[in-house]
Amino acid sequence: MQTVESESSSLISQHPDYAAWVAGQRLYRRRMAAVLGGSYAVFLLSVVFLPCILLTPVSVSNPTPWLVPFAAFFILLQFLLTGIYVKHANTVGDEEHERMRSECLRLNNASKSAAVKS
Repeated sequence: MQTVESESSSLISQHPDYAAWVAGQRLYRRRMAAVLGGSYAVFLLSVVFLPCILLTPVSVSNPTPWLVPFAAFFILLQFLLTGIYVKHANTVGDEEHERMRSECLRLNNASKSAAVKS
């Protein structure tokens, strides 16, 4: 006998909107991975090809090089992008998945009760 969780998983995978939802989630993950990877590449290439600019002091009285705020910006950007990804996954993705799950369970329960009545 199947557990409720595995039964609900097999029902959801047959939902008409499921394939589109999975494709949308996959596309979103790929885009976020491209943005994150691109920002890492920009940072690394900047450090490799622009060291004379990044190692220049911010001002004459401040010996801190431009690399420090530049790196801080990229660290904050990574946190922001991760937060956006998690928020999207926990709101849009979960809400849509829960809607499909409840529809499938409702239809499954209705078909079981109809089978019992006949």
